Amino acid sequence: MNRERELRRNLWACCADGGAFSVMVGIGETYVPAFVLALGLGQVTAALVATLPILAGGVLQMFAPRILHRLRSPRSWVVGSAVVQGLALAPLAIVAIWGASPAWFVFLCVTVYWAFGLSGGPAWNQWVERLFPRSIRPGFFSRRSRWNQVALLGGLVAGGLVLRYADSIDAAGATSGEVPRAVLTAFAWLFGIAVACRLLSAWFLAQQTATPTSDLKMESAKTRLRDWSPEVRKLVFYLLAVQVGVYIAGPYFTPYMLAGLKLSYGTYMLLLCCGFGGKVLAFPLAGRLAKRYGPHRLLWIGGAAIVPISGLWAFGSEWWYLACIQLLSGTTWACFELAMFLMFLEAIPQHQRVGVLTWYNLGNAIAMGIGSLIGAGIWQAFGGGTEAYLIVFAASSLARLFALALLPGRMRVRWQDWGSIVIRTLSVRPGAGSVDRPIVASLVPQHPETESDGAAHDDTNKLSA
Repeated sequence: MNRERELRRNLWACCADGGAFSVMVGIGETYVPAFVLALGLGQVTAALVATLPILAGGVLQMFAPRILHRLRSPRSWVVGSAVVQGLALAPLAIVAIWGASPAWFVFLCVTVYWAFGLSGGPAWNQWVERLFPRSIRPGFFSRRSRWNQVALLGGLVAGGLVLRYADSIDAAGATSGEVPRAVLTAFAWLFGIAVACRLLSAWFLAQQTATPTSDLKMESAKTRLRDWSPEVRKLVFYLLAVQVGVYIAGPYFTPYMLAGLKLSYGTYMLLLCCGFGGKVLAFPLAGRLAKRYGPHRLLWIGGAAIVPISGLWAFGSEWWYLACIQLLSGTTWACFELAMFLMFLEAIPQHQRVGVLTWYNLGNAIAMGIGSLIGAGIWQAFGGGTEAYLIVFAASSLARLFALALLPGRMRVRWQDWGSIVIRTLSVRPGAGSVDRPIVASLVPQHPETESDGAAHDDTNKLSA
């Protein structure tokens, strides 16, 4: 097979993999907290299942370089991780049919899902860096990202409509008893489709050309904190403080909407689409703001803009009001996250990025867990009712305001045009739009000579966080 034909096949398979993965996220993982509520496992459980399992992925990714070193190709780890991640949702489909499950079993399944989902990310990034020529990566991944967003929205809408129809059957009395049989059956179908999509994604991954690890320059994540510059330490500390504040409220929007406000699955789906859609549409605007004002000023803008978002939920419960908040939330988070990605690229020396980003991802997962546990404590301390959610949301806004005081003042950051920052959506969340990671392979500076000597070449051979 000639190189041009092989490249064309790899490009097509990579697009198909991303589309199938995105459908899985939209139709499956996004609805796990709603599924926990339908099982009757409680509102706190529904919130914590969206955060605590991510810790496992943060820990397992620390071992990714060592695992890759033992494999002949990063493709082996990526495909294997995708298969296990998809199969982790299969027991949830069985639980939905059965109609009952202990909370620990659901947590176990979701933990396996996130552990293998996140740990495969670094290997996938360095694999596709070697698969595709540097000159085509930004444009290709930008187009692939748009296709993935459409696929994710399609899965999200399809899942919401199926659940809404099933809920109407239960409400009409077609099934008896307190257990929502039709809804649980619908969840079984959604998770079954999600499993099939991820396995299809793994098949497309396996069709892409394997690259050897023999010449891979493995960079250790064991960077010492004292080796980081004061500016980098301040930046990371601020971002982790923000995450604690955000996740005081973040996981509780779903139980608030479904259990507190008793919104329909259709309305819930619409609100999720508003948050995700607002974020997607705002990214180009955020990019223009970054070019005009610089990433540090954009971080100030985004950091200040996200402060009141959760508190605004206390001032109304009509669907149109919540939809407006979701659109605003997606817009503000687009500014904040783009600025965060750019600051990591610009403020952190090239030789420290892998270590800093790897430790930040772990710290980020820990911060999410801490924030969600604080939110659970506040919610239970104030009676565990609908009004308690409003206090949780207000506390989150207050914590974000305090975190803003930790944002470094002036940072000696040079501006470098990285073109479009392409992201990979791992989950859709109310209040934040989505959980995203940058596609490192798409990050090709417009003026590569501004990087340190050899960086443009070496980056394609390093495991990226």
